[in-house]
Amino acid sequence: MNILRFFFQSVEAEAKLLPDKPSLTRQRKLPARFTDCLPTPARYKTVHDLYHHQYFEVIEKVINLLESRFKQSVFLLLCKVEQFILSAANGTKSSDDDVNLNDIREFLVGDLDIERLEREL
Repeated sequence: MNILRFFFQSVEAEAKLLPDKPSLTRQRKLPARFTDCLPTPARYKTVHDLYHHQYFEVIEKVINLLESRFKQSVFLLLCKVEQFILSAANGTKSSDDDVNLNDIREFLVGDLDIERLEREL
């Protein structure tokens, strides 16, 4: 997270060079009919606090999305299948191919013609 803080500080330093200074928007009161169903909006005292919160919220969301995408249980199998197909297509069968056609058959049902792939191999 230190890199993120450094990056935020560098963006903040560049923003000081801009001619227009940022300002906080007016805090609006929610209509009475929405007070029960909507959360109370956060109130920031400075522009720095507002943009600091928005910046780190976006960074956290991006990190969570990347982690959820690449830490799936099937991701390693997909990488192995990709390497298997590439090595078969290039004719470079490596010794560390530990994925077999049964794994591919179970996972990619209907996406690949396994019989044709067996003939090609």
